[in-house]
Amino acid sequence: MAMSDMFARLKRFLREVHLEFDKVSWPSRGETIALTTLVIMMVIALTVVVLVYDFSFVKIITYVTGHVKL
Repeated sequence: MAMSDMFARLKRFLREVHLEFDKVSWPSRGETIALTTLVIMMVIALTVVVLVYDFSFVKIITYVTGHVKL
């Protein structure tokens, strides 16, 4: 395969990628901010839930086994 053929194929590929990006329906700035905020809030909420469960299980296991947590 000649180098010029490879560059021609690469150029064609990049042109097609650009055309496909033009077809994408991108979310508005407001939608992006709202959904990003929602994701961050959900991550924080689930982190708190996991921490509560973890703390509870540690306390239960410590109580049941009678071990002192160091």
